[in-house]
Amino acid sequence: MDVNRGEPGVVADDFDARGESVERGAGGLLATAIHLLGSVLVASSVFLRGVIATYPLLIWVAAFYWTTLITLTISIAQQVRKAPAAANHRAANHG
Repeated sequence: MDVNRGEPGVVADDFDARGESVERGAGGLLATAIHLLGSVLVASSVFLRGVIATYPLLIWVAAFYWTTLITLTISIAQQVRKAPAAANHRAANHG
């Protein structure tokens, strides 16, 4: 890819050539962001309601967060690796 060609959409064509793995990677990034925000929402709602306002709960929530984040990240990495590399397929269709 030559960025200096001055053609519009060069970067978009490069991402399009990568195919489904980029889409899955972006989806994985979105999933980890939702995971973070959901965890913060659950933890803050428990503390604000005063259900259990102790530090051991915070430690358990943090442990649960990191465990589920590691599991989610491994799952995302496996999905990205399984995604077909569409660069060769795209070149065959346009050649």
